[in-house]
Amino acid sequence: MGIMADSSTSFRLAGRNLVLSDDELDVSEHPMAFKRDEIERFRSRVVRTFPPLFGLDVRIVPEEGIARWMRVADSPYQKEVLDVMEDLAATCEVALEEHTGRGVEADEHGMSVIEQVKVFPERWPRAARPEETQAVLVDSISGLHVTLPSKMNVAAKGGLLLTLAATIALSGVFGLISGSTNDNLLQLLPLLIVTISWVLAGVAIWGIGVTIIAFTTGIFDHRHSILIGSLFVQVRPKFLNVFPSRPRQYPIGSFRDLDVTSKGGMTLLLGNQRISCELFAADSRWVVSEIARIISGGILEEE
Repeated sequence: MGIMADSSTSFRLAGRNLVLSDDELDVSEHPMAFKRDEIERFRSRVVRTFPPLFGLDVRIVPEEGIARWMRVADSPYQKEVLDVMEDLAATCEVALEEHTGRGVEADEHGMSVIEQVKVFPERWPRAARPEETQAVLVDSISGLHVTLPSKMNVAAKGGLLLTLAATIALSGVFGLISGSTNDNLLQLLPLLIVTISWVLAGVAIWGIGVTIIAFTTGIFDHRHSILIGSLFVQVRPKFLNVFPSRPRQYPIGSFRDLDVTSKGGMTLLLGNQRISCELFAADSRWVVSEIARIISGGILEEE
């Protein structure tokens, strides 16, 4: 969140103060200030996957010299980096590039997808439906139903597997210790039963904990089903691709972005929720073009 002070705006990122005035962007503990009229765009980067670290970069285009990217600050919190970057880019009226694949042009800040489609229709070209696609689109009276094979966050998936492995290992060790009586050491079956009981109990507790975290934070959600209506967008993800999570509903105005990434995938931004989907490039282009066409009043392309 930016704080206005006279003719400058102050932002906070990873303990650093970023002060944007009419002339420059000054970052505390940074060796140089960035002239505002030389700032072309901002971008976020994944500096390190585990433990996570994200970087905020600025592209400087000097009047004399070579255009270059320069690091502004790093933070272990993705949302913090993305929020500050969007506020900076909007205030400077320049473009931004997220590491998630989302991009915003300089003249699109503050606009929803609905507004972007209507104001810039040329930026939403029509694409043909691929012969084979993993995405499913169904147009109905209630709106456009979209089913996407969206991916689980890499860090969340790694944490899920690591905690499960640790739970099984620790439960097995405690089971062996608990079952290691003089009699059981001579008889394998009782020792095995006690150990398996501990492991099953540990996995059950792990499952309850993961379920609570999943339904509270949505960190393990993927395979999203999306309903785009005239007044709202409803998202209903699945947990571990099996169990349906609670649906979340957003006003249609909070459908903030829809992009095909440089790697051919697709990203959506609903409120502050980013949904990443791994698709072939042709599939992503088709889904995006069909969503844009329905939003603009068109009819869904028949299979």
